[in-house]
Amino acid sequence: MNLTRPTARAFATTFLLLVGAGCTDLTVEPKSTVTESNVFNDPNSYQAFLARLYAGLAVSGQRGPAGLPDISGIDEGFSQYLRLYWETQELPTDEAVIAWNDIGLPEMNTQTWTSQSRMVVAMYYRVYFQVVLANEYIENIVATIESGVVAITSAGRIAMFNRAAERLTGLAADEIKGQTAARLAPCLSEPLRASAADGVARTLPEIELPGADRARPVMCTTSPLRDPDGIVLGAVAVFSDLTPLKELEIERRRAERLAYFEGLASGIAHEIKNPLVAIKTFTQLLPRRAREPQFVDEFGRIVGREIHRMERVVDRLRTLAHPGRRPQHAVDVRAPLAEALEFMQATFDEKSVTIDASLGDTPCRVLGDHQNLEQLFLNLLMNAHEATPPGGALSIAVTREAEHVTVSVGDTGPGIAPELLEKIFEPFFTTKQRGSGLGLAISAGVAQAHGARLRAANHPGGGAIFSVQFPLAPVTAPVIA
Repeated sequence: MNLTRPTARAFATTFLLLVGAGCTDLTVEPKSTVTESNVFNDPNSYQAFLARLYAGLAVSGQRGPAGLPDISGIDEGFSQYLRLYWETQELPTDEAVIAWNDIGLPEMNTQTWTSQSRMVVAMYYRVYFQVVLANEYIENIVATIESGVVAITSAGRIAMFNRAAERLTGLAADEIKGQTAARLAPCLSEPLRASAADGVARTLPEIELPGADRARPVMCTTSPLRDPDGIVLGAVAVFSDLTPLKELEIERRRAERLAYFEGLASGIAHEIKNPLVAIKTFTQLLPRRAREPQFVDEFGRIVGREIHRMERVVDRLRTLAHPGRRPQHAVDVRAPLAEALEFMQATFDEKSVTIDASLGDTPCRVLGDHQNLEQLFLNLLMNAHEATPPGGALSIAVTREAEHVTVSVGDTGPGIAPELLEKIFEPFFTTKQRGSGLGLAISAGVAQAHGARLRAANHPGGGAIFSVQFPLAPVTAPVIA
């Protein structure tokens, strides 16, 4: 077996960085019966094995200087790696002076040694022994990790295929090793071969990996394998099964939906129960007081008001459920914002609220419906008006970026409690004494229907700031007048 092949060195160097062990050929198999199948059954063996791996640089047996060598047939007294390394490097030089006549020393000094030299044999088997140990440690770690690991050579042949890769792909390592990367699914083989060809690492956040029983969502990263000179000698792919995470995400969303509908049902019950209580009370009194004109008038007025209140709740719920199909017209977002500001101006003046509006001079066209956008901005302005104390100030700004335009509305009110920032867009959630809690929920739905995102935050200087980020409309989109 050739232990100095460039490809083997590259794989060894890469996994040395990954697991902290060193070797030169990941395909070396021990000839001893003491293998990972019986050594690593005990978790405590890992520490002892790793200690032995590093101790092999200086230790050659269990007793020393002789008596119980770790490599049979080699004297424990002189077979330490560091000693052998020094002897094979220094004794053949002209500077070395041999003062004793141990077997093999003169031949080393005069460079007349043969393949039977005990120092050469000891050095070879010592290095081979260390490689075997390192490979066993690396192979065991790579084999037991939950992520699949596949490595290919520069020629595109599979050199490593761990147990997780077998489980995730449904392919057997014994059959796949040595084969071309074309045996793998394209979602693995293509980025692997690309990284081996151009030396560029790649990350695929989510791909569908075919398996023996079903396709699995996996996250995959590929990296080139290089030799010490930086030459690409292959590539390695590490991929992890995202199925457990997907299942947790589904459970989380299910729990969130359940909590959402519980809150929605509770809010609807509360909003409808109050008018029904008033109507029920007057209905119970009606048989006894039907002849009283004042009671009849009051009955008609209150019942009509409460019915109108329930109708308003139902209408807002309908708007929340169907905020409108996404329009396909390009609208300059400044126009509906300016109309909403004009509509609210008198209300702001009554409260002596100062308006600082910066709408800019550049058109900012988004795909949307003019009326829906105006309603969205009205909701935000009314919310800011209610939060701002008399004599306060509002800031409205339109900011255009490369691909987005952001409309922000800031007030000088008390701000939003940090623990409530994630709840304020939920239906029927409100901190107001006389609020339905649907305004911001509807606004978020309208924003979403336009491909936008509504956010809330606290301004560092005080007060809250609501911002809506829209994607800019394509240049070819039809423009509405």
